[in-house]
Amino acid sequence: MNENSESSIQALEKLQVLQKIIESQKTVVKMTSKCFKYCVPNVGKSLSQKEQACLWSCAQRFLESTDFINRRSSENIRNVSNVDSD
Repeated sequence: MNENSESSIQALEKLQVLQKIIESQKTVVKMTSKCFKYCVPNVGKSLSQKEQACLWSCAQRFLESTDFINRRSSENIRNVSNVDSD
């Protein structure tokens, strides 16, 4: 492999990492927005224990659901790829 190819591969890998970081940040923003709207109807100076617990539970459910959906999507893509290659 020549230097240009290696350089291109490294640039592509860096881009993929950056894309994953961006997607993670989008997920955090989306989760924060949805959970905050759901758990904190009236914004005050601080969060109540109930609001804190709600936010924690909401965030956990959101992340677990997102992980589940991502894993299922990956499985479906692999299954389709395997069918196409047969």
